[in-house]
Amino acid sequence: MTRLARQINEHFTRARPLLAAKNSLSRNGLEKCCSVWCAASLSKPVFAWIVFALTEKGVIDIDKSLHEAGFKYARISNASYFEKLTPKLILMHRSGLPNWAGDPRDHDRTDNIEFIHTPGSFHSYSGEAYLLLQKFIELKTDMSLQSLFEIHLKDEMPNSAFKLPKVTQRAFSKGKRSF
Repeated sequence: MTRLARQINEHFTRARPLLAAKNSLSRNGLEKCCSVWCAASLSKPVFAWIVFALTEKGVIDIDKSLHEAGFKYARISNASYFEKLTPKLILMHRSGLPNWAGDPRDHDRTDNIEFIHTPGSFHSYSGEAYLLLQKFIELKTDMSLQSLFEIHLKDEMPNSAFKLPKVTQRAFSKGKRSF
């Protein structure tokens, strides 16, 4: 295990008591331990951990461009910038891509994604870049992100998933904006 992977693992180990807390405050008292919480921001470090695990196993090289690895993505038209794009740049939020091109709720969108910066030159979050990296990882492993999560982290995070669980509406937490 690399030093970075150990640090990420130690972070999750220290955070586990907080994540596994049986009760949390809500407007009406305490939520049950089986409440479903939407935690999109937590998905980013978990996804990064999966990418690093695949790097350690030699499945991917985070310093090799997606283009060099044989990955093609029709929505990107600037080939010279795409040739510079690596998994590491994406994880560092230095892809040069916009947050979203088109409506991010439309999973079948075909809008061109135009670079707004040269890859590596500017720090800017990009949901498009993370989605692009997810598609790359799924293609390289021939597995869905959910399957990769189950293989690498399900034991550490047994009540977490990258897809919505089949639960009743009552199980969903209302969040602070609904108070």
